[in-house]
Amino acid sequence: MPLLQILMFGQNILFNSCLRA
Repeated sequence: MPLLQILMFGQNILFNSCLRA
């Protein structure tokens, strides 16, 4: 798995967490 894909996936999770908080 490319590093960029992992970073974007992690950013997406953090963004969703901020929206739900």
